[in-house]
Amino acid sequence: MADLDFERLLKSYDLGVFINAKRLSSGFANENYRLETDKGVFLARLCKQQPLENIEYELWVLKGLKSLDFPAAYPIARKDGSLISDSSAGYFVFYDFISGSEPEANIETAKEIGNASAKIGLFPNPEEKIKQNYLDWECCEQVLARIPESKNPKPDIFDFYIEQTEKLREAYHADLPKGLVHGDIFTDNTLFNGNKLSAIIDFEEACYENLLFEVGVAINGFCFKENRLSSELLDSYLNEYQKIRPLSSEELKWLPDYIKRGAHAMLTWHLQNDLVDVPNERQESRVRELCDRINLLESDLQEIIL
Repeated sequence: MADLDFERLLKSYDLGVFINAKRLSSGFANENYRLETDKGVFLARLCKQQPLENIEYELWVLKGLKSLDFPAAYPIARKDGSLISDSSAGYFVFYDFISGSEPEANIETAKEIGNASAKIGLFPNPEEKIKQNYLDWECCEQVLARIPESKNPKPDIFDFYIEQTEKLREAYHADLPKGLVHGDIFTDNTLFNGNKLSAIIDFEEACYENLLFEVGVAINGFCFKENRLSSELLDSYLNEYQKIRPLSSEELKWLPDYIKRGAHAMLTWHLQNDLVDVPNERQESRVRELCDRINLLESDLQEIIL
């Protein structure tokens, strides 16, 4: 656990007296803590990677989603009305604590995510603050530029990435309906009670992007079984999504490539942070799984969609 002083941090909030803190998860960008006080239980998030302006954007997104009554964990204000606390360990934001667990991918959870991901696309005036997608074409080009000087050479992975990036060039540049996207709707960014969605969390990758990007990523998160696309889960997701936001004919045309793009974006993230240069068995295992997935999608998509 990082050197954290929750007792001091709590003095800036009206959340009661500190009792204990338990780390719930430690990802690449955040550490989450279950924080108990004499007034209840809260979530404390230590932002290890995000710059301040990105945290502020995420909080702006949550403010807009609250107006839609969207299922999310919402930030708790400090006594002075601000939402971000600075500490020697990094920036902290305190949230409502929402009970739940990471779900299994099944028909009901796919439906829940279809509904929720479509609602994100209804975000009011998303162009008011435009944040670029971190995992856009520019990021792909940065990875490609780093590969020749890699300090952690993985020729088979790099060759595959170069090939697939070129195949998806047009998809990355497609001009499609845009709006706010979460950008990272995988099971570990959701909380469910049974098959009922309690909250989508971690909006740190939220951005202004083709709405089909959200669809492609969410399908990768909730419509695969044993790394293969499930037609049953895909149909469940898309049917529920389109009850709220029907896909245009142009979006339907690009859907297969955007399902691939969803997997490719995650591949890009891992290479950029920082598998190109730093050995990491956990990351490499995930990257190889994503490479296999993209390969299998070539045949799976023809059988299911085309």
